[in-house]
Amino acid sequence: MRGPAFFLSGDSFPYNAHLEDDMRLRFAPLFAGWTSQADLPRQPGTKGPSDIAWRVAQLDAILAACHDARTTILFARSSGSRVVTQVAVRREVGGVICFSYPFRRPHHVIEPDRFAHLAAIRVPVLIVQGREDTYGATEITEQYALSQSVHCLFVPGTHELALSPQKWDSLTQTIIDFCDAAVLRLPFSACHFDEEFYLRSHPDVATALAAGQLETGEQHYRIWGQKEGRSFRLLPRDI
Repeated sequence: MRGPAFFLSGDSFPYNAHLEDDMRLRFAPLFAGWTSQADLPRQPGTKGPSDIAWRVAQLDAILAACHDARTTILFARSSGSRVVTQVAVRREVGGVICFSYPFRRPHHVIEPDRFAHLAAIRVPVLIVQGREDTYGATEITEQYALSQSVHCLFVPGTHELALSPQKWDSLTQTIIDFCDAAVLRLPFSACHFDEEFYLRSHPDVATALAAGQLETGEQHYRIWGQKEGRSFRLLPRDI
């Protein structure tokens, strides 16, 4: 059974509140409760976005008081994704869905605190990322270490994820399927593994496959490649 859900916005809140309104209309009826960004505490004395560490501490304290945190789903967009994933590292929740994860700031130096924790997270995470997102697009699986609990779904669009209603309908079903699998800790696959890229990037794996020592490149990645830090790609999915 699906428990409650929380939605954390990005730094542009409340100017992009319409995005959260769309999320609430689509997802809130499907969960036991819905807590939006406007329902959460705001850091005292700030006019702009609250500090990430402050937001993490606030959400963690709220979840600590919940008796059903194990079935709680955390939704977030942009910087809110940094908050919910950091909380999920320290506290077991049902699952996490991130829209437009900000792996990097365009034209800025790399900031490991944005993504380093994703290599160790154990709670199931679904990252829905636009193929042209300047904060991180289809190359994120090559450039950032992600744990086996992190699933990526690449869809058309930029950081704003301005999808048509029809595409949102399709995406909504995929997200609900992920939530149900996550709470029960069942396997889930969002995108197909790019076999051609993996074998081209790692000739030793291609040689082992040709010799009949492996069934697929993906098998190698799941058993050995990820632990070795080998690069891989996922194929974008049409929705």
